[in-house]
Amino acid sequence: MSKLGKLILFFLILWLVLSAVVLIAPYFLAESAMREDTVFAAVPNGDGTLRLSWTASPDADRYSAEVWSAAPGTGAETLLFRAECAAPECILPAEVSAAGQLEIRIGTLRDYYVLWFRSTREGSDPAILRCDLSDPRVSGVQTDVDPKADAVTVRWDRTEGDRYCLYLLEEDGSLRQLRSFMENRVELSFGPEGDLPLPLWGETVRFALDVVRSAPGLTVYGTAAELFSVQGKDLFSGGEALSPLYATVWPVRKLSVYEDTEKRAALGTVEPGAALCVLAEEEGLFRVRTEAGIGYVDSALCMIDLTDYLGELCVYDITNSYSSIFTVHGYAVPELTGTVVSGYESVRLADGSFVVPLLYPTAQKLASAARAVFADGFRLKIYDSFRPNTATRAAYDLARAILTQPLPETTVAGDVPEDLPETNAALRYQDLINKSPYNINSFLASSGSMHNFGIAVDLTLEALDDGEELQMQTAMHDLSWYSIRRNNGENAELLSAYMEAAGLAGISSEWWHFQDDERQNRSGMLREGVSVEGWKYDGSGWRYRRADGTYCAAAVETIDGTEYRFDENGYTDLD
Repeated sequence: MSKLGKLILFFLILWLVLSAVVLIAPYFLAESAMREDTVFAAVPNGDGTLRLSWTASPDADRYSAEVWSAAPGTGAETLLFRAECAAPECILPAEVSAAGQLEIRIGTLRDYYVLWFRSTREGSDPAILRCDLSDPRVSGVQTDVDPKADAVTVRWDRTEGDRYCLYLLEEDGSLRQLRSFMENRVELSFGPEGDLPLPLWGETVRFALDVVRSAPGLTVYGTAAELFSVQGKDLFSGGEALSPLYATVWPVRKLSVYEDTEKRAALGTVEPGAALCVLAEEEGLFRVRTEAGIGYVDSALCMIDLTDYLGELCVYDITNSYSSIFTVHGYAVPELTGTVVSGYESVRLADGSFVVPLLYPTAQKLASAARAVFADGFRLKIYDSFRPNTATRAAYDLARAILTQPLPETTVAGDVPEDLPETNAALRYQDLINKSPYNINSFLASSGSMHNFGIAVDLTLEALDDGEELQMQTAMHDLSWYSIRRNNGENAELLSAYMEAAGLAGISSEWWHFQDDERQNRSGMLREGVSVEGWKYDGSGWRYRRADGTYCAAAVETIDGTEYRFDENGYTDLD
């Protein structure tokens, strides 16, 4: 071959090699693969479909996704889904996620160009996962309600690797997340210091749970589904036997503290109004801890906190402790309406609950009425019980001082009652109070009241199903002749029937007031208000309760000259 021919042959071979490089090299350079540590996640969309996502590959431009109904090699595999995905995720139809055992194959796709033509190369080593994408659910659900603690405990069978999220199902169908956890049980408490407010008697609170199920290489997020519900009546503990055990009590007069129930020797005395904790009730006596030691005092001469003794058998709203509702047919009494009445400063506690003292024998009668009321689908709502004498005198003096003053233009609610007396003269407060034989003394005692002895209560009825008060002829604490029992309607008469059947008598001037006449002149009058401050036992140990209802905890405190070390739960050793 001539020299020229050899040169031509060389360039021809070179051209062929370069052409091959140009045509073939992009293909080899487009090599890609899924990561060896690829993990998958399946999240429900709420419409039955499932969003399947996976770890992104740094080499991929796109992905190919296939879902088969059975593992290869069984001879029964069926292609259920195939898609090309621009991102490391795809949406699986509902019928695919519900198909049971699946095999998922995710491969990489990488583009390359030969001249101006684009081609795609499928990657090697696809990510393959054998799994079940069905919506995870819990089974074996057991619900235990503890009415005494206003709490519910729910348990279920657990699958290894599961995580849970609990939601409150709102009335509008939305979900409010409460907590996330790993255990196959959850405890919820209700009430002022609980996880949720205590529901009304007829109210149902519903809860949903979603399950996050983890397996090697896969996390499946479940759809929140209703797990359990709690009805207000399930949390109600009023049907159980009542006991003064661990209740706070206050002597109404100076009492002897006896060594035993035979009263053979006295350890000392306890002052009226001192907060004590009942350790036992024996032979008409309370066993209590006092400065003189642990001994016995006369239970009939002690007031008991109704919130401890009657609990949820009644509802409590002692408005004098935060915003008095004393009015004259809706018209404000200056310096009284909307104020904290003198002597009630320690009645409302830090958690919003109230201290509601009543003489123990009177409280036992009230319990009888409360049970009868409850049996008929109602509940007693207590607005006042023990009222210190200072409060009685203060309220009387403020109301008496305005008798001759003209009524304001509008009531506290901003309106004018339609049933006012017709007169050409400007109406005065006394026109709504004085109506023979009634006057201001008919509604507020000038010096001493049955409330001062702890033997009277102001209350009304509320429906268990919705918590609404029954309509009466006037509002509570309306200091006017509109409130007299002669004006009683059907609901006020019903209230009177319950109370009188239990041995508590009404008075002619107030539909809401009932008292224990049997205990008149057998109790003692307290001039000042009482407080819960003192030592409190709860079956587990002793704690010290402050006046606002909180407990000393995780601190060293000096009480009555002695230093005490309290643990994080508020307990300490008492010698």
